[in-house]
Amino acid sequence: MLSRRVVLLAIAIAAAALLVYLLTLAPGVGFTDSGELIVAAYTLGIPHSPGFPLYVLLGWVFGHLPFGAVAWRLNLMSAMWAAVAVGAFFLLAWRTLPEEPLREPERTGAKKREVIRVDSRDSRLAPVLAAGCAALCLAFGITLWNWATVAEVYTLQAVVLVGMLWAFFAALRGGGRGAWGAVGACVGLGLANHHVMTLVFAPAMLFLLLSAREHRRAFVRGWIPAMLGLLLGLSLYLYLPIRAAQQPLLNWGNPVNLQRFVWHITGKQYQVNLFAVPLSAMLDNLSFGLRLWWGQFTPAGLLLAAWGFAAMARRDRRLALFCALVVAVDVAFAAHYDIAEDSDAYYIPTFLMTALGIAWGARAGLAWLRGARRASGRGGHGKPNRTAHLPFAYAALAVLVALNLGLHWRQSDKHRLRLPEDYAAQVLAELEPGATFLTRDWQAYSPLLYGQHVEGLRPDVRIVDVELLRRTWYLDYLARQYPDLVSRCRAELDAYREQLRLFEYGLPYNPAMIQERYIALINALIREGRPAHVGLDMEEGVGSGYVGVPLGVTVALREQDAFEPFDTASVRGRGLNDGTIPVDAVVKKIRRTYAAVRAYRGVYLARHGRPDEALGTWGEAAALDPEYALPHRLAGDLYAQMGRAADARAAYLRALAINPRDAAAQQGLQALGGTPQ
Repeated sequence: MLSRRVVLLAIAIAAAALLVYLLTLAPGVGFTDSGELIVAAYTLGIPHSPGFPLYVLLGWVFGHLPFGAVAWRLNLMSAMWAAVAVGAFFLLAWRTLPEEPLREPERTGAKKREVIRVDSRDSRLAPVLAAGCAALCLAFGITLWNWATVAEVYTLQAVVLVGMLWAFFAALRGGGRGAWGAVGACVGLGLANHHVMTLVFAPAMLFLLLSAREHRRAFVRGWIPAMLGLLLGLSLYLYLPIRAAQQPLLNWGNPVNLQRFVWHITGKQYQVNLFAVPLSAMLDNLSFGLRLWWGQFTPAGLLLAAWGFAAMARRDRRLALFCALVVAVDVAFAAHYDIAEDSDAYYIPTFLMTALGIAWGARAGLAWLRGARRASGRGGHGKPNRTAHLPFAYAALAVLVALNLGLHWRQSDKHRLRLPEDYAAQVLAELEPGATFLTRDWQAYSPLLYGQHVEGLRPDVRIVDVELLRRTWYLDYLARQYPDLVSRCRAELDAYREQLRLFEYGLPYNPAMIQERYIALINALIREGRPAHVGLDMEEGVGSGYVGVPLGVTVALREQDAFEPFDTASVRGRGLNDGTIPVDAVVKKIRRTYAAVRAYRGVYLARHGRPDEALGTWGEAAALDPEYALPHRLAGDLYAQMGRAADARAAYLRALAINPRDAAAQQGLQALGGTPQ
């Protein structure tokens, strides 16, 4: 039974974590899927596969709280669930730790004798301190903290994972049918939120096959309530077809019939990323996971976890086996699943097991210190030294928590995160009234979805994600949102939909024809949606016949090559390189977009006879992204045309210092009589 004091301590630990999360909470929309998930939750829509019905329904409640911006409310929900997960994990870790000390045998002659003797206070205090240290290390680890500060599904998933582990351990220890029912319910709710649940559920089933006969018998006795609980949790997926039939604003996948429903909940569109990665990519994924794990709890925390797993293997081999199975399945899946921005979230089960190891390591360390003896006489016998070392141990655990908090604060602090909304706002600022913007950049489109559909920004403009045009549900979305535009492109859209439907349903289709009609549809949207703007990296053939005018983050498509002034100093992008937010892979990607448009703006200026402005613009691009070689190479080309050989050589060398394989910079330097270095 949980004592009142232990429960109050769990609440206090959760409150401490929540306080830190609130201090570092993002004030608005976050990167990647944040904008889309907020829109889905706020409008009771259907987000990308598998649909996350549990998150959407709970998010709707938080999204309609009477205070704060909508994005902040959903960020708050993430922080709250993360804090609940931390408090629940404390109880889980405390429950797994033995009350009596972890005994360390010491040899005396030919016999082994136990040297650890503790009083009752140690048996009560040590597990609490050990579990508290582990819970706070989990709270201030990089991954959970990062997801606790933005709107995402992963902190809610952490709560359900910890709940499932609690129920599973209780069921194995004779918790009865109610415990097995709770296991099933947690698994069902977890699957109704994210498929990460399978990375704990599958090892649990494997553990039952490998464990003692009494565990299998317990499951046989409890499988009916487990299945009922599972079905109850999974019943939340009924939200998808029910809501899809009502044609909500965001109806990803349109799971209105059985086939489309199965496609959506099984992640059909993402299955190409699973178990189809080449060996090199798999090794890269493993390397990423190892680096992430190494920095998650600090090396000191990992050493303590290693000690804990060793103690666990001696004391509770079944628990050690379960932890090993979870880590093995989790790492194997993450290595074989090629996903970009949120791959770290798939390691949450591994981090939960590692934190459990930290709890056991802290418990073993305290037990070892309690058993320390002062040497006295030839045999080394003496009274246990119960006071000399323990204050240092308590301080060491506090230092470990403080290290996680201090070392990870800057990397996890998002209280000044404004870049996603600035990116979206800059796009909108560059669009004329009634304009159309076509993009392939999800980092722009997701916050634009939020800005338009939740904040009500610029309802006059049309925003199109050309990558989503590869799905029929999105064609329906465009028809509902922009009926006038779509009606003018009806011929191209119907011709494309014919081939797209064959592709979606796995029927024979003509790859060349579908690509041709895809480009034709995009160009029709440009033609009928003028004035039109596009993002960078559009496919070949898009916008043919138009002149591109690079602005701040968009490229305006014009019929005439007339010069258009643009003040690059007005471009909004807080956090690109001012040190206000951590520069991770997503920030680098957005920063490269800003710098690339600036670089092509320089080409545009040079073409219109403004060399000094072009050089200044390339300097701005280089300052925006110090890892970008193109602005230096373009400056070298212009310097060479102007006869400024020394400046050209210096620019080429700067480009090659960043990218030694820049063939154009090498050729330019050779043309000047220099040797690439």
